[in-house]
Order: sequence, then structure tokens, then C-alpha cells
Amino acid sequence: ADGVAIKGDFTQGGATFPFVLERKENPEQAAQKALQDIPAVAEDALKRLKVPGVAVGIVKNGKIVYTKGFGLRDVEKNLPVTPDTLFAIGSATKAFTALLLEILSDEGKVELDQPLRRYIPWFRLLDKEAGDRLTPRDLLTHRSGLPRHDLLWYNNLAASRRELVESLAHLPATADLRTRFQYNNLMFLTAGYLAEVLTGKTWEESIRERIFSPLDMKRSNFSVDEARRDADCALPYDERDGKMQQIPFRGLTNMGPAGSINSSVNEMCRWLLLHLGDGQCAGRRVVSATALRDAHTPVMKMNNIPAHPALTSSDYALGWMTDIYRNHPRIHHGGNIDGFSAMVTLLPKDDIGIVVLTNKNGTPLQEVLVRLVADRLLGLEPIDWVGLTAQQLQQGESAQKEARTRKFSVRRSGTRPSHNPDEYIGEYDHPAYGRMTVTLAEKNTLQVAYHGIVTPLAHWHYDTFNGQAGLDPVFTDQKYTFRTDVRGNVSALEVALEPTLPEVVFTRRPAARLFDPAYLQRFTGVYELTGQVLTITLQGNTLLADLSGQKPSELIPALG
Repeated sequence: ADGVAIKGDFTQGGATFPFVLERKENPEQAAQKALQDIPAVAEDALKRLKVPGVAVGIVKNGKIVYTKGFGLRDVEKNLPVTPDTLFAIGSATKAFTALLLEILSDEGKVELDQPLRRYIPWFRLLDKEAGDRLTPRDLLTHRSGLPRHDLLWYNNLAASRRELVESLAHLPATADLRTRFQYNNLMFLTAGYLAEVLTGKTWEESIRERIFSPLDMKRSNFSVDEARRDADCALPYDERDGKMQQIPFRGLTNMGPAGSINSSVNEMCRWLLLHLGDGQCAGRRVVSATALRDAHTPVMKMNNIPAHPALTSSDYALGWMTDIYRNHPRIHHGGNIDGFSAMVTLLPKDDIGIVVLTNKNGTPLQEVLVRLVADRLLGLEPIDWVGLTAQQLQQGESAQKEARTRKFSVRRSGTRPSHNPDEYIGEYDHPAYGRMTVTLAEKNTLQVAYHGIVTPLAHWHYDTFNGQAGLDPVFTDQKYTFRTDVRGNVSALEVALEPTLPEVVFTRRPAARLFDPAYLQRFTGVYELTGQVLTITLQGNTLLADLSGQKPSELIPALG
């Protein structure tokens, strides 16, 4: 009679059963009620975790139930974050690349468990057997055996995607294929390059055509420059020396498939609906339900230790991580790039999706807000995630200060370099990592340039120098050790660019004039050598030595 509930008993098979049918509150209204304190919680979290701005988007039961911005997208101009504010989503991009390959698998263009060389015949790894066996699924699950090698691509805007893939042939692994989870951005770059080979289109064109367009993600883009032209774009920030500072945007053009997407919570909510809707959104099918389940299925154990009993250890699917949060299965992936941190989360059994985007470097706020939102929507006993995280951050800051005071304990005092400053000047090459250039700066001091990042050097001990804070502080406190060969020439530069491996050795190039045809021309001519005739000729920028009766030899420039 009240139009809300029907109660009674029914009988079947000789047994009597209680029966209750009750009309619940509208799911959207129930969600709004559960989230009514989120504005206060978010504002408190911004202050205590020291973050300029954050945007939150939530979907439930196939609908967008909440989108809101808090704090500032531009501190200097006092501009607020809105649900349309663009943020870099960083490595949350990886799920887009994985889904693109699943779509191409649906179309029969690729089989994820076939060797990659079936599609890219020239592909190589340093371990030939691993390179022969590596598959697209291996690319998408961080099980190639290679560690990160991130400084190979970081700020390296000159190399093409193909050149970056080719560089893998020179990078050492630290595990056998498929034996250990090792996060690797270069493998997702390779997956994006594979999509370009398969489609004949750029990765960006395929993502826009096959994902952005059907999801009506019109403002989402792949470029720092395009994002900055948007009137509602967040600026990147970091806390340095106890102060919040705006930092430069980090371009990721050539590494796009691993992390270059910029988006808003309004548009990312449609991405959530797609994954919670078996591959459909707003009646449009983007990918088959079978392929979507494949993307969500765990493949590699990550073997991480949960930071709290509410969480289990994680596994890695295809561009997604999986775990269990307070007895609720979860699929998620974070993203971090200079000045931005993101988290995209699915609770598939509960039909809940949450996206949190922030404009601070390396903050845990996005994961904190995901948990706070989940607790409310799931009706769980509250946990003070903000307080726990603030305490952990304080402990981490104390540990960092202590580490900085101890850094000089490994320095040998009373030493000096074995060469004059100008003898270290030159270009140093590595077949994968590229080129480092050492030049003289002010006051006869050295500086090193790598991928456009210039780092001043100060003497540390012997022939080791220490990176100082430059305009871009990436290599602050990085150690650079110069080698001397048997002739007394500075011949190589050792730098620890991958923490899981020994130092990377950059070999010094001979003087640039020894590759200049105009300079080399002076050495051509006919020489007498112990009674024989030696003819020196120039071919391009290479000298050839022709000794009578012998095959001409190429002369290789030497140091000095």
C-alpha cells in the first residue's frame, strides 16, 4: 500500500520462505547523498597534503554521478579547477594503448601471443632469443626482462619512435623473459609503434579515431602545446625547498603511447563507462566484451607488499593493475609526469568508476581520494586515509633530510682531478642512450648536456664530478666519472642512469674536425712507407689507405 515494499511468505516444495521486495533509493541520488561530504574532505586533503588543485569524476550504475574540481589550476592567477580542466594523465595512458591493440586484435590485424617479429621483422633485443620470442602481450605486461632505462627517453625529443625501438637492441636486461615484473615505458612505446606499423597511421590518429571519437572525448589530446592552448588547462607544480613552485611542462611526444594523454574528469568518465559497460558507451561498441575482459585479466604478479591491510598485493593486466580493496576487486592505473599525478580506478563488481586528476608532482592525493570515495559508495567503515598519508609524507621528508646530510660521507677529501678542465671537454656516445656533451662553463667549470638538460658539474673526488641544480634539476647529485686510457686521453664517461645495472659507459668521440671532409682533405696524397707506396684518399668524410697490393683500409679517427 505504501508503494515501497512488499513483504510476506511464499511456499514451494513444501517449504515456506520469507519474501521481501523493496524499492530502493534512486542509485544516482543515493550516490550523491553518500558523497555529500566529499567537498569538505577534498579541500581538507588539498591543504594537508599540499596540493594546488584536484578534479574528481565518479560513475556508478552506468551513469556519471559526480564531477567536481577543487583548489586551483593556476595558483598565480587564482584560477579554479573545474570538471573540464585538462590535466596530464601520465601512465594512465597505457590502458588506452593496450585497448587499441585489443581493438586491432578484434579486427584480426594482430595476435597478442605471436612473436613481435612477425609484425616488425627487424626488431631486436640484446638477448637475441628473448627478442625472437617477445610478444605484444609481453610489451603490455612489463615482463620483457628489461628494467626501466627511463633516462634513455626522458626529455629526448629528437629521437623518432622507430629509433627508440631500435635502441632496445643495445640495452641489457636484468631478468629472463616472463620471469619478473619490471615496469618499462619503452615497451609501451614499442606497443604504440606496433599499432602504427599495423594501421599505417600514427598512434595518436588511431587513438583519436577508435577511442576518443566514439567516446566524444573532443578536448582530450596528446600534446603539451595543445593542452596549454586550452583556456581551461592546469599548470604543473612541485614542492621544492618547502615551497610550491610552478615547473615546466614535460613534453612526451615521441613516448606518447606510454604517457602523453591530457584529459579532464568529464571526458575520462566516459572512458570509465566504456570499461564498466563491456566495451560499449552510449550505445556505441568500441571493443568486444571478450577483448575487454582480456585487457582486465591479470598476467604478471607484481610481488609488491601492501602498504595497508585494506589492500592486497597487486597483479598487472594489460595496461592495468589489479588488486582487492577491502574485499572489493579493483582495476586501476596511476600516472605521474612532471607536475601531474592521476589515478583511474574501476570497481567492476560494484559498477563504480573513479578518476582523480591533480597538478602536483608525485603526490599520493589521487589514491587517497579514490579510497575515500570508494569507502562512502560501498558503505564501509571510514578510515582516515588523509591523516595516515600525511603522517607517511612527514616521515618520508624526515628521511630525505637525513639522507641529504649523509651524502658527503662517501666523498674522498683532499683529491683533485687528474686532467685540466679543458681536457674533459668533448662528446661522449652510447649506442642506446645517445650523446652527452661536456663543455666549459663560467669560471672554468664543467657542465654536461644530455637530451637538452644542462647540468653544472662540481668536483667530487678524483675524476668524479657531481651534478648541481640547474634550470632543470633532473640530474642534481648525479655522479659523472671520467676514464683515462693508456695514452693519457680522457676516453669515456661513466654515469649511473639505470639503478639496477652498472654505470652506463659513454665513449668519447674524437674531435669533430676529424669527421669534416674540408679538414681531412689535407691528409690525402701519396706517402712512402718503408719503400712502399701508400695512397691516402677521401671518400665522403672517411680517409682510405691504399697500400700497393693490399685491400684499401678505412682509417678510424682516434682520440688526440
